[in-house]
Amino acid sequence: MKKYHFTIGVSIILLSASYISRAQSVQKPFSGFGLELGIGNNELIHELEDSEFTREYLTFAPLARVFYEFPVHRIISLKPFIGYVQFGGKSSVAPNGYQDDYTFHAIEYGTMVLINYRLIGFRPSIGVKGKYAFSSKQDAYGSAIDDQFANREWFENDVSDFFKSNTVNLGIKIDQEVGKYGVGLEAWFGFTDMNKIEMGQEQLMIFENHYRLVFTYKF
Repeated sequence: MKKYHFTIGVSIILLSASYISRAQSVQKPFSGFGLELGIGNNELIHELEDSEFTREYLTFAPLARVFYEFPVHRIISLKPFIGYVQFGGKSSVAPNGYQDDYTFHAIEYGTMVLINYRLIGFRPSIGVKGKYAFSSKQDAYGSAIDDQFANREWFENDVSDFFKSNTVNLGIKIDQEVGKYGVGLEAWFGFTDMNKIEMGQEQLMIFENHYRLVFTYKF
């Protein structure tokens, strides 16, 4: 599986690099490059046979990435990117007072396919990206098995042994640009089961989705 994700990442980079080198030969330096900063919410979905539990308590997580946008057709442009993203999921407060928050810090890389057709003023796009999580943490408020009268405090656990580091997402986005500036909404849906732990016949699967408000600046 790691080899599969690595192959996807290398293919994206090589394809994008090929188009970038051709585009730069006819454009001035830095034309098409830009910066994106965003913030949004995450959800972590746990599936076990017929049951499902989602950590989707509202939290705000950042992203920062650089991109290069260039046309490949009259109505289609590509936008490869690389940067930092934070994702995960926070649970609601349980009846006994327990709550936890999973946070993954990752390098992300991918490509958006932009449709140069304005839909009610917004430009739609679809994309694929890979992520490498270099930090995987859980913040827990006490123990899940303690009763409601327990003396609780927050503590941190390293959960990198329980989650895969390499994951793939498929995404959709709409954005609006005015000159060098832009704003957009994007949603990314997990394509990879993040769980690393074997549980016999009842296999737990974990997926993550994240949703972002993104601000763009083109150089």
